[in-house]
Amino acid sequence: MPVRSIAMTAALILSVSSLAAKSMLDNEISTGKWALVGETICFQYPDDKEMECYRLEVAGNTATFTDQKGSGTRYEIVKGNPKGL
Repeated sequence: MPVRSIAMTAALILSVSSLAAKSMLDNEISTGKWALVGETICFQYPDDKEMECYRLEVAGNTATFTDQKGSGTRYEIVKGNPKGL
């Protein structure tokens, strides 16, 4: 499985109570929704026609999101909300 590490600034905040998702890639902030579907976590943002689903694996402070094609992206897990989302 090809896995890439994010070199740009990226952040993801998930609200359990409202199922809202906020993500930031570089300086662009998007707000959408998330859901658990089977063994995947799925996201949908206003410009998306369909939800995008990923298998999520966590090891230590690293989260790997793998899409349906098998391509993965790694993120570092940090405490709190350092990006202020």
